[in-house]
Amino acid sequence: MLKGKRRTSQHGRLKGCADIVRRWVTEHTVMDMTVDGLALATLCVAVIEWVLAPPGTPFGVGISLAYCCALATLPWHGHYASWAILIAGTVSDVGVVFDPEPTGPNMIWGLLLAMVTLGRSGRFWECPVAISLALASATYATLLYPDLMGYSLPYGIMNFGVGLLCAYLVGVSARYRDAQRLQRRTRRRIEQVGRNLLMASTLHDAVSGNLTRILVLSERMRREHPLEYGRYGIGDVSRFARDALHETHQIIDILQNPREIGSGEVGALPLMRLVESAVADHDSRLRGLGYRGGSIVQGENTLSVDGRGYEFVALLREVYANIERHCDPECSPYRVRVIFHDGMVELIQGNGLERTKTRIMPPKSGRGLKLHRNRIQAYGGVLHANPVDGEWRVYCSMPLQ
Repeated sequence: MLKGKRRTSQHGRLKGCADIVRRWVTEHTVMDMTVDGLALATLCVAVIEWVLAPPGTPFGVGISLAYCCALATLPWHGHYASWAILIAGTVSDVGVVFDPEPTGPNMIWGLLLAMVTLGRSGRFWECPVAISLALASATYATLLYPDLMGYSLPYGIMNFGVGLLCAYLVGVSARYRDAQRLQRRTRRRIEQVGRNLLMASTLHDAVSGNLTRILVLSERMRREHPLEYGRYGIGDVSRFARDALHETHQIIDILQNPREIGSGEVGALPLMRLVESAVADHDSRLRGLGYRGGSIVQGENTLSVDGRGYEFVALLREVYANIERHCDPECSPYRVRVIFHDGMVELIQGNGLERTKTRIMPPKSGRGLKLHRNRIQAYGGVLHANPVDGEWRVYCSMPLQ
């Protein structure tokens, strides 16, 4: 058992790391990852050049250090880091009089990355300012030390400016592509919300209205024909309809407010209290139907309900529904145990497989637990359900954070 729990915990950590990587990939565009990779590669090249040809003056050391720091922060603070790279390059060109034989990292690749990043920012006035600043400092250094800079006047400086402008236009093109991608994603979300609202409206009209009519008719029968009401089990029908109506309204609320379920904004409801309430309600219902057994909730948990919590409670309801459908109360009791520990929640359920000949079994679908298994695995958990030693057993372990 301890090995199984340890294996489950390791599997949960690996799934958590995979979720973090998947979330990072979905939140970043291809251009984001490309610029980040180029910034890392340029930083590595700059460090290698620094090692092979270290700056010979304190001025050169300071400029090289500022350039490498700006490259290191480019993936997180792209706009400010780009201007820091431009300023470092400008100061390096203007300060050539203090370091006539400059060594250290070459800043040309950093300047191109900075122009791409500025192009993605959407501030078009920065393009002429940045290019003018770079051309002015390069022209000044070329006039003083033409052999050292390697640019010819005026065509060499013009080609340098054209290269910076092309890099800026690459950033502008990437920004427009990102905007189009965001528009498509927003359009898909709007369409999904519209489908959810249509489904909620249809579900309300088709199911909620009929369940309400059943409740009204059963209440009328209770008042007008109390003997038949108790003799034919209309009270059970009324209770089942009331529970179905309540769960239908919960489904409608989820369809109408999907963001609240997934983002944790429901935080006013503690998960522990919701699980205890659900367990108590289902135990009471099963005992009323003649089932033997019980449920236990162990451990402590202070988290609020989020998407993971709602998924676990939905699994709990599915487990109780399977007990009601497939467990014969005359042959075997049922057992349900919920354990909260170390940011995890475990569910262990078991019941016998024996049945009497008079037991009427509903048709099996096999879809409920399978759907929950896919969602729980997406959260980094595991769900197993199979017969073991003459019993039907369900085991679930899922991280809550």
